[in-house]
Amino acid sequence: MTTTQSVSQEVAIRWYLGILPSPPRISCFIAAIRDARESTGRVLDTGAKLPEGNHGCWLGALGYMALLDQVGSCLKPKDKSENGNDIKKSLKYFSDLRDPEIEAIYALRCAFAHNYSLVNVNIQRQDRQHVFTLHQRDMAPLVELPRVPWSGAFDAVNANNRTVVNLEAFGDLVESVHTSACEQATQDNLEITLAGGVDELLVRYFFVIWQGTS
Repeated sequence: MTTTQSVSQEVAIRWYLGILPSPPRISCFIAAIRDARESTGRVLDTGAKLPEGNHGCWLGALGYMALLDQVGSCLKPKDKSENGNDIKKSLKYFSDLRDPEIEAIYALRCAFAHNYSLVNVNIQRQDRQHVFTLHQRDMAPLVELPRVPWSGAFDAVNANNRTVVNLEAFGDLVESVHTSACEQATQDNLEITLAGGVDELLVRYFFVIWQGTS
């Protein structure tokens, strides 16, 4: 795909988030959110939950986690600046989630992305060391932190030191992050944080769907 210097930052961001059509390009963000929606039983174009959808699908949740990573590495509000990993940045910029819940979500992302497991061991960061129980419920909290931090010992796991995450609510959270980012983009309050600016966004996070001929 060829980039062009005539594309403004504002237009590139709106293409990326799906606010404006960008034929024949499609952003990796839009491709990924549609895949996550399909896996978790949501309407592809809106994210609305379908009645019989598997809203707690692990693979779908992993797709939503990748979206948080990507947004945090690409965009920020012009009036904010956060340090830390990209998931923390995206949730600080586009949600009201508190730090302990953010760290638990990051730990679950590490557990899923590294070996698709229910445990993240981190001897240097107690707030990122968790053994997880997962479920999907419409009205349940997103994260229920343990009464007692897990020590990392597998023979000491019990109901008091498990972290409970509602994957249905997690999908709702990432959909709300997308909504918040779109709202800020329409107000021209976002900027690209990639070192290569617009050109890097277009090369790294867009692809072209080629229509074959018979």
